[in-house]
Amino acid sequence: MYQTEMILQMIRKVTMHLAQQKQSVKEGVYSIMGGHILNYEAKDILNQGITQGEEIATERDIIEGIKRAINKQRLSLADAMDYMDIPVEQKGRYEKIFLETYPEIYQAE
Repeated sequence: MYQTEMILQMIRKVTMHLAQQKQSVKEGVYSIMGGHILNYEAKDILNQGITQGEEIATERDIIEGIKRAINKQRLSLADAMDYMDIPVEQKGRYEKIFLETYPEIYQAE
C-alpha cells in the first residue's frame, strides 16, 4: 500500500510539471493512474482477497452466533439457526461448517 501511494505521488508531481496549464490533462492522468480506468492483475487479486476475507469473516460471525445461541439460549442447532434467521437454503451449509468446527457441542446435545 505504501509503495502504491509513493508511485501515485510521483506521478502527480510529474503530471503537475508537464501539464501546468492543462487542467483536463491533469485530471485525465489522475483518473487513469488512480485506478478508475487502469486495472492490473495485482489490484484484481487484492480486491478478490478482500472480498473473500469479508465472506470468511461473515461466515465466522454466523458460526459464532450459532454457538452463542446454543450455549446461552440452550437451543438445538436447528433452533439456533432459526434464531439467527439463516435462510433455509443456507442451513445445510452452515450446519456442515458448524459440525466441522464444533463437533463437541453437537455431540453434547
